[in-house]
Amino acid sequence: MSHPQAEIHISPIKEVNSGIWSLFVAATIFLGLRVWCKVAWRHGLWYDDYVLIASWVAFLITCALTSVQFAVGYVTKTWGDRMLILVSTSSCFTLVAQFWSKTAFAVTLLRMTNQWQKIVLWFIIATLNIYMVVKLFVQWAKYCDQDAFQNYWRMPGFCLDYDVVDQIKAGGNVANIVADFVLALFPWMVTWNLSIRRYEKIGLCITMSLGILVAIVATVRTWWQWDPKININHHDKYFFWRQGMLIIWYQAEVAGTIIVQSIPVLRPLIQEIRTANTSRKLTSAEGRYTTRGGIKNRHHMDERDDNMWLGTMGTTHTTVGRGSMTPSEVLIAIQASHTAPLESLPSPSEYLGPPSNHPKTSLSPNENWPLKS
Repeated sequence: MSHPQAEIHISPIKEVNSGIWSLFVAATIFLGLRVWCKVAWRHGLWYDDYVLIASWVAFLITCALTSVQFAVGYVTKTWGDRMLILVSTSSCFTLVAQFWSKTAFAVTLLRMTNQWQKIVLWFIIATLNIYMVVKLFVQWAKYCDQDAFQNYWRMPGFCLDYDVVDQIKAGGNVANIVADFVLALFPWMVTWNLSIRRYEKIGLCITMSLGILVAIVATVRTWWQWDPKININHHDKYFFWRQGMLIIWYQAEVAGTIIVQSIPVLRPLIQEIRTANTSRKLTSAEGRYTTRGGIKNRHHMDERDDNMWLGTMGTTHTTVGRGSMTPSEVLIAIQASHTAPLESLPSPSEYLGPPSNHPKTSLSPNENWPLKS
């Protein structure tokens, strides 16, 4: 039996349930979008996706068990064997979700790295999963000379020294944090020499290195958990409150790891949305030309709209423009930029040929295309 000493306890049940399920919903949305983007763009799922989905399943089970244990009497003076089994089981699934979510990112990086980098990644994967297995084993072992850890459902025949168990847990936390920081730096080594534009390179590195935020969360959580001044295991009236906040910190780490791995995969979806919005605006702008009348008026609107649409593309006339571009031609340039740098795009005439070959617009066959000076 476990006997918290305080007579009155502050319950964190509302905060814990709202916190962990909000984190789970956020992680589910991003993971769902990641899977949808890969399937919709016919990339297919790879090993990293399956490992990440497995960590999400463990995350779901953890949240469910946590809600159950709070519902059936977590905040009580005395814990029976049922509660202890629930707590140990939810702790095990937390470990699995935590370590497998990081393993998934390491597996992702295996596809982009050279030989020595692969060796480092495999070492990280092996270290994380060995620590996970050891900590799962420790969770169900008996502790020597500790009456509270001699339950019938713990593994019989041997016991572990309590101080050794603490050192194992501390080592697992350190390995977890170091792995987060190392994995967050890998994208910079992997992508910096790619033949893509510098701003795209920096953006890709930043999105793939968002795991540094998870590393910071893990560091703060570990400091808060092991700081003797805070002493989260002190059995006062805030004992269960501190345990509840620790549960939220653990789930935030898992949810954050899933989310930051999903964000880089969403780039095609974001680009598709931007292109669709730009196309819709261009179509609307072309429709206005038919109602305003006069080449002079259209010429004025061409200048204003070209500036606006080129701004949407994230560049300027000096980057793309080699003369006048109507909204239709700007849209063609946007589509072409999906496969070639904007700086290397041919002029509108190279795309469409002479004005006689241009697509139908609101201009009559006898009207000339407006030119800018």
